[in-house]
Amino acid sequence: MHRRLLLCSTLCIATWLAGCSFAPSSYTLSQADLQTIVAKSFPREYPMLGLVSITVQAPTLQFKPETNRINATMTAQLMGKVLPHRYDGGLDVDFALRYEPKDHTLRATQVQVNSLMMTGLPDALSVMLHAYAPRVAAQAIDDVVLHTLRDEDLAKLEKADRLPARFTVTNDGLRIDFAAKDKTAQ
Repeated sequence: MHRRLLLCSTLCIATWLAGCSFAPSSYTLSQADLQTIVAKSFPREYPMLGLVSITVQAPTLQFKPETNRINATMTAQLMGKVLPHRYDGGLDVDFALRYEPKDHTLRATQVQVNSLMMTGLPDALSVMLHAYAPRVAAQAIDDVVLHTLRDEDLAKLEKADRLPARFTVTNDGLRIDFAAKDKTAQ
């Protein structure tokens, strides 16, 4: 009799706990999900010396699990008052990720410019572009929002006293791991 009562109460507690909204230990965002989110922040335009500007379109993302980074390639156009016409090209960058607790977003950071190419650019403009390009290219993707935690996720994390802790780029997507809040940091 006691054994049945213990088994029954254990099953009831287990069922009740399963119904509770526990915070997940992690979840994964697919490449398609991130692609859709990032596209909302583009196109972006950046002036250079007040004479020309470069406009970059929404990037195509590729995961680089071996370096825990994301690669972004995008088309770019260089135009301005001092140019006879628009020059088309491309931009290729890699970036890491950081969590911004103020607005619960996951953002691009530590941008590395792999290349910025414009076709048919005169030599003088090519020199200027290569002098300023790394900074402009880094600005094009730095701090771009890749994901915002949903309100329901935040509520679960708050109840479980957890925070986003680690971001891992995998072949399947971007895994976001959660860890207990550090009581000493508050």
